[in-house]
Amino acid sequence: MTEREAIESTYFDRCDTFRRSDAKNPDTKQTEQTETAVLQDLPCALSQNRRGELSLSGDRGEAAGGYTLFCSPDADIRKGDKVKVTTKAGQTFILWAGKGFSYADSHSEIPLSEE
Repeated sequence: MTEREAIESTYFDRCDTFRRSDAKNPDTKQTEQTETAVLQDLPCALSQNRRGELSLSGDRGEAAGGYTLFCSPDADIRKGDKVKVTTKAGQTFILWAGKGFSYADSHSEIPLSEE
C-alpha cells in the first residue's frame, strides 16, 4: 500500500467545490458572476482546527470556525472556492477555501473558513 492509498483510506467525508467566474449574459449583455461546480463527491477528510470564535457586533453574535480539508493532491481547489463538505456523521458545512498546500504524492491540505 502506498502512502497516498493509506491516507485516502481515512477519507470518510465528501465534498463538492464551486468556483465563481464572470460570464456575459446573452440577453442583457451584462457581465454577471456565475457559480460552477468544479468537483463533485470528492472523498476527503474535514478536521476542525479552531473552535468557534465568538465575535459580537451590536446585538448580534457570530461564531467563526477554522477547518482543514485533507484530499487528493490532484484535486483542483483554489483560494476563494466555495466548498460544501458532508461528513460521515451527516453534518453539512459550507466553507471558503484558502491557499492550499500539496504534498506531491500523498495529499493536499486546504485551510477552510466559515467567513
